[in-house]
Amino acid sequence: MPAWPARRFYAALQRGLTQPLDRWVAGITLCNLAIGVILFLLGNHTAPYVRDFNWQQQRVGSQELQMVLTFNRPMDADSVAANLEIQPPLPGRMHKLGRRFFWTLTEPAPYGQTYRLRLKAAVDERGQPMVRPFEGEFRTPDRQLLGIGTEADQRGRL
Repeated sequence: MPAWPARRFYAALQRGLTQPLDRWVAGITLCNLAIGVILFLLGNHTAPYVRDFNWQQQRVGSQELQMVLTFNRPMDADSVAANLEIQPPLPGRMHKLGRRFFWTLTEPAPYGQTYRLRLKAAVDERGQPMVRPFEGEFRTPDRQLLGIGTEADQRGRL
């Protein structure tokens, strides 16, 4: 009758790591564990930066009311709000959710404008500053006028 796999495993542990392959696997596992613990204790040393801006180089219509800045780490909300510049100004409110900052417009952006967004000198929750400032750009569509023809040959056409 064959032994259960758990019994075979327990018997192999009692005999020790006598096979060369077993010793190699155990050594590599211990090295990987040590490297993982060292990396965990050292922490993340990358500088905070804007990972994504959802309106970057986009044409934003009147139905879009929320832009999102996504960072690589949680940021200090007060420093982001103090250092965020939108030219020409857009009225709105800022909300934070984890690594994302939402700028919700209180009224639609006017047509025919190019907007520039700048964020410099913001810090993360640990106080580490951004190394390079972020600059984004988006625009609203141009105003379009339609006319209905009233002349006999143009009647009813746009």
